[in-house]
Amino acid sequence: MGLFYYVHLFSMPLGFLLLAAGVVTVRYFRKMLWWFRLHKMLGVLATIFFGAGGIAAVLMVYAAGGDHFAVPHTWMGGAAIVLMIGTLMAGFAQTRVVNKKRMRLVHRSLGRTVAVLALGAVITGAMVAGIIPSP
Repeated sequence: MGLFYYVHLFSMPLGFLLLAAGVVTVRYFRKMLWWFRLHKMLGVLATIFFGAGGIAAVLMVYAAGGDHFAVPHTWMGGAAIVLMIGTLMAGFAQTRVVNKKRMRLVHRSLGRTVAVLALGAVITGAMVAGIIPSP
C-alpha cells in the first residue's frame, strides 16, 4: 500500500463527511445567521478533498499498472467527483444568474445525486479494500 492509497483512503471519506455536514447545515441550521457561510465553506472543502482523493486514486492505479474505471467503485467515485464540481459551480452561480430558482434546483439536484453516488462509492470502496465482505 503506497502513499496514494492512504491519501485516497483519507480524502474521499473526509470529502463525503464534509458533504454530509453541508447538507445538515442547510437542513437544520438555516435559521441561523452563519449557515450560508458554513455551507459554502463545507462545499468548497468537500470538493477539494474529493478532487485530491480522485487524483490520488488515478495515480495509485497508474503506479500499479491497473485499468482505470474497471469496477463500479471507480464509476461512482468518478461521477461523484465530476458532479461535485458541478454542484459547487451551480451553488456559486445562484448568486449571479437571473433565474435563481432554476439554478437552486440544479444545485440541489446535483447535491443529492452526489450524496447518493458518494455513499455508493464509499460502500463499494470498502468492499474493494476488503473492509466490508463482498457477496
